[in-house]
Amino acid sequence: MLTVNELTELENYIRSGELEADFKDGCENDRFYLLELLEKLMDVAELADAAATRLIFKGLPVPPPPTDN
Repeated sequence: MLTVNELTELENYIRSGELEADFKDGCENDRFYLLELLEKLMDVAELADAAATRLIFKGLPVPPPPTDN
C-alpha cells in the first residue's frame, strides 16, 4: 500500500520538473519507464476517482469501475 508521503514525493518529483529533466536526459529505457509510470498513474487515478465517487455517493447509482481492455 502506498502512503500519503510516497504520493507527495511523487507529486513533488513531477511538480519540480525533475521528471521532465530525467526524461530529457534519460536513455530510451528510462524514457519508456517514465512514460509507463505516468500511464499507470493515470489509470490508478481513474480507479481512485471511481472508488471515491462510490464511497461518497453510496447507495446512489453510479457506473462501475473501468475495466482493462
